[in-house]
Amino acid sequence: MLRGDWQGGAPAHSMPKESYEYDCAIAFHVELYYTQAPQKYRILSMSMMKTFECKLADSHPMMRLDQFLAGRYAYFSRAQWQRIIRDTQIQVDGKPGAVSQRIGPGSIVTYAPQVDLEPEIDTHFEVLFEDDAIVVVNKPAPCPTTRTGRYLYHTLEHLMENYLQGEVGRDLWVLHRLDIETSGAVLVAKHPEARSKLYEQFATQVIQKSYLCVTKGESPLLQRDQEMPIGMRPGSPIRIKSYPNLHGKRAHTQFLSLGQSGSYHLVRCYLYTGRTHQIRAHLSALNHWIVGDKHYYPDSSLFCRYVSEGLTEADKLSLETPRLMLHAEHLGFFHPITGKWVLIQAPLKADMTKFMTEKGFF
Repeated sequence: MLRGDWQGGAPAHSMPKESYEYDCAIAFHVELYYTQAPQKYRILSMSMMKTFECKLADSHPMMRLDQFLAGRYAYFSRAQWQRIIRDTQIQVDGKPGAVSQRIGPGSIVTYAPQVDLEPEIDTHFEVLFEDDAIVVVNKPAPCPTTRTGRYLYHTLEHLMENYLQGEVGRDLWVLHRLDIETSGAVLVAKHPEARSKLYEQFATQVIQKSYLCVTKGESPLLQRDQEMPIGMRPGSPIRIKSYPNLHGKRAHTQFLSLGQSGSYHLVRCYLYTGRTHQIRAHLSALNHWIVGDKHYYPDSSLFCRYVSEGLTEADKLSLETPRLMLHAEHLGFFHPITGKWVLIQAPLKADMTKFMTEKGFF
């Protein structure tokens, strides 16, 4: 069995049953919304058959099924949800749902997604280090680390499961996550002892991580130490975006400028905490954004178009690259068995090397 875990926290499979209550943007987006409240929906099952269920709270108002899905779960447009309902992938209280069906308090909505709905990913990963205890790979992009959103099989964890399928009886723990469009080093444990010791290093911030990115911004970054709490912003049109927030979680990033070409900056980022979108949120606070970043592009309407109807040609020109130019470059840790310090460098992916060359950084 392969187990994908949350970065910097306890293993997902060790959570008590009552922890599976979330205010989630879709039933199977558990990883993205693990810390959010209030608890309006309860995850009832996440079986290996990939059927997902959520139960509406007693206080939930009555509304049409398609309106509920499109209003709460913005990863598909209302028209897309209507097609999914008509394809009988949605059930309400155990029976096929109808587009105009009204649901309310206590309704159980079940989604059985079709595999062919999953977007294509880059499947070419490289093994950077491997022994009997751990494996470190260079994650491609776009490629989600673990199962999330529309991605159930098209993930790095599934690629790793296939890669190690000959090792009978071997459990795997993906110890931290990179965003779908972020490439670079990912650490995986092969047995419980390695997992436990490495989790302790993540929890105590012993693990060292640095990233390389290309940003756009008018002001030079030089060397900046950014220690600023971040969290969600109520009312934001982008619910999976982090912002500077005095009531958020502590976040600490150090930026080092490696070069500038016009409004483009080559920046190395050192992480001392592991919050969601930490680098991107801290850069945004400095009026910089990573090239290709749909979430943190200065005009938030671009991301809204992306999730509802797709990017326009003008949007693609504004972003410049199909994915954000962010790469997890270095990963340092004490080996869980030998105790020796291990420092991994993940080579840049070809698309990022090409872009950096075009901008004169090489």
